[in-house]
Amino acid sequence: MEHTCPHCQSHRIVTRNHARKTCSTLGTLAGASMAVRSVKLGTTIGRFFGPPGIVAGGMAGMVFAGLSGAILGNSTGSKLGSMLDDSVLNNYRCLSCKRTFSKPSDTYEGECFSHDEFEDEHDEDQLPSTLN
Repeated sequence: MEHTCPHCQSHRIVTRNHARKTCSTLGTLAGASMAVRSVKLGTTIGRFFGPPGIVAGGMAGMVFAGLSGAILGNSTGSKLGSMLDDSVLNNYRCLSCKRTFSKPSDTYEGECFSHDEFEDEHDEDQLPSTLN
C-alpha cells in the first residue's frame, strides 16, 4: 500500500517504528533476564547429579529458558510496539516536507507536525507587548 503525505501529497514516506524497536529491545532484555533465574533453578536440580550436574543444569537452564524467554519477549514487545506505533504515535514521516503523521487513512489537515511549525508560529514579533 502506497502512502501519501496529507500535507504535500508526496509519496516519499517512511515508517519510523520507534515504539516497535524500543519495546522489542526491552522485551528481549526482560526475557533474557529470566536466564539468571533459570541458571539458579538448573543448578539446584543439577545438584542431585554432583558437580557435573550443577554445570550441566546451569547451562541447560540458561540456554533453554534464557533463549526462549528472549525470543518470546522480543516478539511480544514487537507486537506491543507495533500497536503503539499504529494507534498512538505519528509513525510515518514524509521525506519531502519532513512532517510526521499517523495512519494516512486517519489523518486530518491538523494532524501533521513539523519541527519548524512551532518556531514559525511563535515569533518574537507576535508576542504580546508585555512579554517583549
